[in-house]
Amino acid sequence: AGLPLWEVTDGVNTIHLLGSIHLLRPEVYPLDPAIYEAFDAAEVVVFEVDPEQLAQGSQRMVERGMLVDGRTLTDLLPPDLAEALDRHLAAGPLPAEFVMRTKPWFAGIMLTMATTTQSGFEAGAGIDQHFYERTVEAAKRIAGLETIDDQIDSLDGLGEDAQVALLRSAVEQLDAVAVQLDRLTANWKRGDVEAIAAMMSEG
Repeated sequence: AGLPLWEVTDGVNTIHLLGSIHLLRPEVYPLDPAIYEAFDAAEVVVFEVDPEQLAQGSQRMVERGMLVDGRTLTDLLPPDLAEALDRHLAAGPLPAEFVMRTKPWFAGIMLTMATTTQSGFEAGAGIDQHFYERTVEAAKRIAGLETIDDQIDSLDGLGEDAQVALLRSAVEQLDAVAVQLDRLTANWKRGDVEAIAAMMSEG
C-alpha cells in the first residue's frame, strides 16, 4: 500500500513531504509507523502556516471577513443563492444574523466548517495539529510556508463575483461534504494520488 508521504534527497539532506488534511475524524489515528519515523528523523517541521499563528487567525478572519459598507450578505447574492443559504442557516448551528453581516468568502468558509464539524470531523484531529503537538513535545524547530495574512489576503482580495461563486460552490456541496471528506481521507491514507487529483478536478 502507498502512503501520502514522499522523500526528496540530494544524498546529503533529506526532506519528507506529507500531504495534509486540516480536518479529520479522530479514529484515523494512529497513522502508519513510516510517517512517524520520518517525523522523528526531522530536525525542522514546516507547516502550511505556522500553527502558532493560527491562534490569532480566527480573530483576523472575523476582522477582514465582515461587511463594513452597510450592506448585508443578502444584498450581494442572486435570489436563488440567498434562498438556499437561508435554508441551510435555518437548519444549522450558525447564527444567521452574524452570517448576514459577513463577506461571501467568509460565509462560505464558516458554512463548510460548521457542516464538517457537525459530521464528526475535527480541526484538532487534523494532520497539522497532530504533528504540531508532537513538534512542541520534541522541541523541534517550526517554520511556515505561508502566513495567515497571506491566506486571508488571497480570499479577501477576490472580486465580488468570485466571492459569490465561492459561496455558491460551498452551499451546493454542503449536503455531500462529509461523504467527500471521507472519500478524500480514504484516498489519502492509501496514498492514491490519482484518485485525489481526480477529486480536486471535480470542482
